[in-house]
Amino acid sequence: TDVYALGVLLYLLLCGHTPYRRAALGQTGWTKAILEETPEPLDHAITRTLPSRAEGTTTADRPVTDAAGAELIAAARSTSAQALKRNLRGDLERIVQRALAKSPEARYATVGAMADDLGAYLDGRALSGGTRSYRLRKFVRRHWLPMSFAGAVLALIVAGSLIVNADARKIEREAQTTKEVKTFLLDLFRNANPAFAKGRQITLREVVDHGVRRLDAIPMQQTQLRAELQNTLGTIYYHMGLHKEAAALHAQAFEAVKSSADDTLLAVAAERYEATELAALGDNNQAQALADDAVRRMRALARPPVHDLARALWTASWVAAKRKDSKHAAELSAEAYALAQQPPVDDETVYLALVQKASAAKLAHNDRAAVDLYRQALPIGLRLYDSDDQDTISVEQNLGSELGQLGEFDAAQ
Repeated sequence: TDVYALGVLLYLLLCGHTPYRRAALGQTGWTKAILEETPEPLDHAITRTLPSRAEGTTTADRPVTDAAGAELIAAARSTSAQALKRNLRGDLERIVQRALAKSPEARYATVGAMADDLGAYLDGRALSGGTRSYRLRKFVRRHWLPMSFAGAVLALIVAGSLIVNADARKIEREAQTTKEVKTFLLDLFRNANPAFAKGRQITLREVVDHGVRRLDAIPMQQTQLRAELQNTLGTIYYHMGLHKEAAALHAQAFEAVKSSADDTLLAVAAERYEATELAALGDNNQAQALADDAVRRMRALARPPVHDLARALWTASWVAAKRKDSKHAAELSAEAYALAQQPPVDDETVYLALVQKASAAKLAHNDRAAVDLYRQALPIGLRLYDSDDQDTISVEQNLGSELGQLGEFDAAQ
């Protein structure tokens, strides 16, 4: 309760309002709002109608609305409404949403933990519990772009490639591969440094294209190294929206390691990414075949890592939903959801399982179940990602759509 109360106070200090719009406007009771409603995002709340004397924000006899109220709130914080909105998105939103989580277990374990995250925000560091991609984004923002991007990619490779295994020879081989990947990427991004590029501005596409060309220089017997680099460069292509180029690299990586028992996780990652890219290109049937095969490979492992199996199930369910195969989507998402209920499990796995199970419920026209699942997923997504992240916006949009289907139009709006 201390953490929750501090969350309410922090919310009020940041945006000038209490967390629940409908309760503040008298449209519902406070108890119902606290128990059932998700706190309004901070950047939305500053445009809420100000109830004149009730919160001490203005001395007028009638309410101040929307833009005028937002400017009053911003002026009290020595900034403009637009600047305040930008500042309230992202990490501040995540801290507040976590403090105000409905479940006590989902809140900060201690007030000190909340203070640590506030300190991290002030220092520009990553908050606790974030995904690897989130931590990489925070790193990039704090460092000069070309070299920090190389460091971010390297952090992803190093963190993702060292899989604990009893076989000492495998550990040694993976360590050597990681070292070679690190050397390859450092040398690749070294060429993006203006000091070496002779003042010419080099685009990220040029850097990645150059890296792909350099793959031919790696001996064919270094299969794992080539596949690791193909996966990495292909993933960068994917995030640049170059799905055809990404799919080609991931297909090469999968073909190279699909028959190696020691490289199952590497093969599954390549196969899963290729499935996503083929679906983006419109080849949903081939995408489904690849995604289902990735799930089969993960299930065949004696002790499959929960995160990797959940990711494979999520991809296969997502493709099935794109194909309007509601039965297959529901089966896969149910399995992923069951995995996410088995602690210890990270927030990202829980979030993906909730979102995909909600999508499957939506596809089956089970609107009430979809609403409940999207409502559980949204605060976790806001903790993991920026409030203007595409996936977070998609969850909000789907939640609004489902509420509309149920006739709950105020909540949907």
